Amino acid sequence: MRLIGSVIVRAFMEQIRTRFYLVTTFFMSLFVIGICYAADGQSLAELPISKGEVYLPIYILLVVLFVIIVECGVSAGKSIYRDRELFKIKVHKRYKDFALIFMGKIIGIGTAGVIQLLVIVILSRVLLDYWQLEAVMLNSQIWLDLRHLTPSLFAFMLLFFVLGYGQYVGLYVTIGSVQKKSYMLLLMFIVTILFIAMIMLCFFIPGVDHELLLKVGSMFPYSAPFFMIIRLSTEDLTWFQFMMPVFIMIGAIWISNWLTIRYYEVVIRKMKKPISLV
Repeated sequence: MRLIGSVIVRAFMEQIRTRFYLVTTFFMSLFVIGICYAADGQSLAELPISKGEVYLPIYILLVVLFVIIVECGVSAGKSIYRDRELFKIKVHKRYKDFALIFMGKIIGIGTAGVIQLLVIVILSRVLLDYWQLEAVMLNSQIWLDLRHLTPSLFAFMLLFFVLGYGQYVGLYVTIGSVQKKSYMLLLMFIVTILFIAMIMLCFFIPGVDHELLLKVGSMFPYSAPFFMIIRLSTEDLTWFQFMMPVFIMIGAIWISNWLTIRYYEVVIRKMKKPISLV
């Protein structure tokens, strides 16, 4: 327990000190404050309801969720790469349990991501409740219906962050175990671009007009966290419709991370030196 605890704390502290973590937290918080400030004093009666509803707040939440998941996944992958480089310099015999180190890094970095998301969620809820906000008009054609941003939706965001991160981190850690840095960076770039394309697909789903696409996307593990947020904000899901994607994601997490741990062990043992975190 002391081993995994020390790994968790170290990974957590490294993550919250990164420049990208601090910058994204600051600007996402600033964006939330700006949107809520712009909405202050506006009401739904002033908005052109007949021109249709745009689910921009949901898309904004998807972008926030995506950025934090990928940020944590990339950090975990780079941490694994740094470990391998440190093996060549220093050996510490305490850190021989590869699975514990792997899990410690995942938990530590993931905890930092949860805190970052909590900052955005709590700030959003406080401002929405304080100003009693319902909507904000961007222009005569586009408006944001803030009534979608319910406490339950924010709670689901936290759940799907954990499930999404649990899947993505295994993939990024596998990439981080690649021996050549140039290949590692290239693979991370390609995978991230593919995930960006997937999240962009969500922006072209206008409400429930593409019900089949929403259902299919919510059953695919890597896209399920984002498609489920859309479904939860636009549909009244049954317990079975909600739990099925959740079980699929949990199964995907178990399989992907089990395979990642096995691959991680093989890579480290080939170096014939135990892991070093110092």
